[in-house]
Amino acid sequence: MKNTMIKSEKKIIKNNQIEDKILKVAKSEFLEKGFINASMRTIAEKSGFTTGMLYSRFTDKDMIFTRLVSEGADKFLDYFVKLQENFESLNPDDKIHTINNYNTEFDALFEIIYDYFDSFKLIVCCSAGSPYNDFVAKIIKIESDNTLSTFHKLYELGFIENYIREDLCNMLCTALVNGMFTAVVHDFSRKDAYEYMKSLQKFFTAGWKEIIGVKSNLEKGGENEEEIHS
Repeated sequence: MKNTMIKSEKKIIKNNQIEDKILKVAKSEFLEKGFINASMRTIAEKSGFTTGMLYSRFTDKDMIFTRLVSEGADKFLDYFVKLQENFESLNPDDKIHTINNYNTEFDALFEIIYDYFDSFKLIVCCSAGSPYNDFVAKIIKIESDNTLSTFHKLYELGFIENYIREDLCNMLCTALVNGMFTAVVHDFSRKDAYEYMKSLQKFFTAGWKEIIGVKSNLEKGGENEEEIHS
């Protein structure tokens, strides 16, 4: 019984070592050639295995790519959605306060990116044709939809002066998200990326404040009085 357990453990370790070697080679292949041009045959040859051995563990390139990036991508997406939900749960005054100030919670997104830097390098630069081809677009849509919904509600409640057009909101949210991933494209160090993110957020904070026209409490109070007396 004991010998059987030892053999089973050794088999698991050997299988893990084989898969780790394949994934390491595959990552280099994807980074060099991109998902579309990467070759299962080349991955097998550089790993020192037959294509049969490779396909017995990974059915296709999609499966390999997903194994390489899914953990980091899932953590990023989960946290990003959580930030959106937390913001949505705030009352209007707190939303305005958050819009007016640097959001330190966004820093955690960069921590996830840099904890899984190679994964995001693959997603941002090499994922065309892969299951993660639309990952960045998905983040942009979430950001744009939630931002537009928030500003429309704040406008209707009288907290901001200007109605925001959907196309403008989408354009600016696209610039923000793509700007965030630019640090990955250009291989910024973690320290440089953190400073870059602070500057990016300061820029968009000031820009949004100018565009939406945040009203003072006095202005809001005056409008409420007019509604009461009308």
